[in-house]
Amino acid sequence: MKFSQKQIVIIGALAFVLIVVFVLIYLNLRSSGTASNFKLKIWGLDDKAVMDKEISAYKVLHPQGTVDYTQVDASHYYAKLLDALASGQGPDILYISNRELPKAKDKLAGLDPRQFPNWGLAQFRVLFPRAPEDDFIASGTIYALPLYLDTLALIYNRDLFDQTGIVSPPATWNDFQSDVVKLRSINASGQITRAAAAIGGTEKTVNAGVDLL
Repeated sequence: MKFSQKQIVIIGALAFVLIVVFVLIYLNLRSSGTASNFKLKIWGLDDKAVMDKEISAYKVLHPQGTVDYTQVDASHYYAKLLDALASGQGPDILYISNRELPKAKDKLAGLDPRQFPNWGLAQFRVLFPRAPEDDFIASGTIYALPLYLDTLALIYNRDLFDQTGIVSPPATWNDFQSDVVKLRSINASGQITRAAAAIGGTEKTVNAGVDLL
């Protein structure tokens, strides 16, 4: 199977994060004297084949550990996760959306600085840009690490830009707002017949529209 450049970047980021998470958990188990014969349950959205290489590499380093990865359908992920957590059967490591922490943090255990004195906010800021800090840290407590980061690209219709006299794509937010007025079309009833940007009004119209905006 040939991977695209974006897939390679995502898999590489995934591998890095998994290694960090596994090391943190291993150090935690070792410090508590329970490092032998431990089992980690992981729930995620990715195909198991994506995880197998990293899990195998981890088990070579720590043969006393067992890693059980379960792929969960995205449409039922959070419902199933909440049920599992409520019944005490939840995973040790789980995926969480960048917008889910406010709703889920009372059900999650944040990073305990007493167990990981050398891995805190300062180290987080060395490894990752600002956006994950806003998403996964609350009141100074780290609840999650980013699995990957999306970079955005602006795709524009040059013909429409030429028709409305716009020379180049917007470089600032003010430019964008100014271009919206020129590009959109509104009928006599005040309804938008052509939007200036395909951002969407809800998640149902454009996936991750909130993140795009």
